[in-house]
Amino acid sequence: MFSKSFGGPTTTFIQNDLLGLAEHHTVKHLSIEIDPVGTFRYRDVAIVPFQQNPIRRKLLWILETRGWYMSTKNRPFAKAVNEIIEAFHPDLIQCNFGIEALMLTENLNKSHQKIPIVINFLGYDASYHLQRACYVSKLIKLSKRPGVYATCNTQFLKDNLEAKNIYFKENRVIHTGVNLIFFDRQGTYPNNQEFIFLQIASFSYRKGQEVAIRAFKHLLDTVTNPEQFKLIFAGGDDDPSCMAMRKLPSELGIAKQVEFRNWVTPAQSRELMIQANCFVQHSRTIDGRTEGIPTAVSEAMAMELPVISTWHAGIPELVEDGVNGFLVNENDIDCFAQRMKDIQSFGYLKINREKVERTFNISNRILDFLQYYEGILTTIL
Repeated sequence: MFSKSFGGPTTTFIQNDLLGLAEHHTVKHLSIEIDPVGTFRYRDVAIVPFQQNPIRRKLLWILETRGWYMSTKNRPFAKAVNEIIEAFHPDLIQCNFGIEALMLTENLNKSHQKIPIVINFLGYDASYHLQRACYVSKLIKLSKRPGVYATCNTQFLKDNLEAKNIYFKENRVIHTGVNLIFFDRQGTYPNNQEFIFLQIASFSYRKGQEVAIRAFKHLLDTVTNPEQFKLIFAGGDDDPSCMAMRKLPSELGIAKQVEFRNWVTPAQSRELMIQANCFVQHSRTIDGRTEGIPTAVSEAMAMELPVISTWHAGIPELVEDGVNGFLVNENDIDCFAQRMKDIQSFGYLKINREKVERTFNISNRILDFLQYYEGILTTIL
């Protein structure tokens, strides 16, 4: 399994796959770097830095901002990667994200290019980057190579690829999954004096915390007991909008009702969900970049929380409007505020956990992957 970064709090879906597959097969994870924020560990991880001349790196960055995708061939990286593959002798390679797949395949030797490769498209790699003609042409070329396959974690992403005439062999939708044994409130339903809205995600413009704060302000202005509501955010800073966003509650006069926390562990995340009444996730599109389905939303639904989110990417595949919670249009603060009021009548929803159990269960996802891989290997052999 290959991904650029390993073990961070924003890539728990990769960690879930890794642990699930390792219960059935011998899995080595290859990565360029360890996420310094992460706490996840795995027994067999190989770190191979991808080092570039600073001038070349800056030149590539400039070209990429203008829509070009340059080769990622790198002699030291290729040498180290091919030596690891030669020693491990994998039956199959899974690449997480299309960008990472191009990086790896461009550095494989001819012998290792014959190993079956499955690209797992997960979000921006099948949305934002598809605006770059060079990236699209490279994916089309890669899709035509024998032994290269794909999966998408939402139908939305698969449709995006096919709209650009990118057709991988056996491209199958396999939704990301939740560990239902871990994310289980086990009959604990706190009787809070406060109604708690919760979001667990990196702090960034695309995660929409600003919209949630402004909508929360509208809600507080319309109720007689504003002190009985709280909005909790957990996650680390991801882009320049974070500083202004953290100041926003004070500017709006609602600082006492809004709480900011840094990254939390899975256990802390589960505890926050046990105490919360509603999960919010105002995902929004930035320059064509979209998400797949945020893992935290699936985890919240496994914890029986109603959800307020957006008509964004693959989220409607998980959250049915009016059933599992509510969906609003991106950046619609007034509607979001109204749904914050409406959601208070929902209570905890066992149907949310049941939906995750049926369609977004990590155990089912791993079984789907195992059957998918077995089919590929059987065909080749």
